[in-house]
Amino acid sequence: MTAAPPIAIPGSPSPPDDHVRAEWAGRVEAAYRSATFTHHLTLWLLQLGAPHDLVRTGLRLVEDGLTHAELSADVYRAAGGLALPPLERDTLRLPRTADEPLERDLLRVVVEQTCLAKTVAVRILGSMQAQQNVPSVRQTLERMLRDERVHRDFGWTLLDWLLASPLSPTYRTQLQAELPAMLMKVKEQHGGLLLEHHGEKTLETSDRELSESTRGWGILSTLRRIAIVEEAFEQEFAPRFLALGIPISSSGS
Repeated sequence: MTAAPPIAIPGSPSPPDDHVRAEWAGRVEAAYRSATFTHHLTLWLLQLGAPHDLVRTGLRLVEDGLTHAELSADVYRAAGGLALPPLERDTLRLPRTADEPLERDLLRVVVEQTCLAKTVAVRILGSMQAQQNVPSVRQTLERMLRDERVHRDFGWTLLDWLLASPLSPTYRTQLQAELPAMLMKVKEQHGGLLLEHHGEKTLETSDRELSESTRGWGILSTLRRIAIVEEAFEQEFAPRFLALGIPISSSGS
């Protein structure tokens, strides 16, 4: 990734490297995507006549996503990053499944992109915040972590609303069938495939090459990300879904 001379920031142990720029460029994209997806999700809620308080919360979360993208871009530039790559327009929307009711796609998005993704995001941001030592990173992570807790809770509130609706039996049947694949996807997105393909020892070697300076910008090792996801399965996903009457194992299988 092309980089400009990094900006000197008080508290930074040494100049940031490509790991830092790649991480924060990815966070810009992820935050912007989150804003577009939440905007689209809120449209679906309007189309289905959802309670207005849920709709208004969704609109507020769109603004959060834009703010997170802006803050992440500031950190990226402070780390020496230049122009960010453009995003494909066709990927900035929620796809509809042909010949299926909107309600089924809504459930998938609520569970996969809000309940699961945001629960893991809160834990990852918390770990990033705990190890950072750069003021601009700390301020950005504090804001993002505060907002992402609200986004996570919004997802679980939406799921409660769906499972309390007249379509609850249909939703529960769909979840029983589709939740295992969703859970597996969460693991794959956060290092599970790397662990499967390369093994723990190889990842340990790679993680040791992550300098303390890089970690100071909030960059987590691959094995730490994998551990965070495992903790989310054991401490949140398993008990939350069990409380909803949908038991899963702590490993998600």
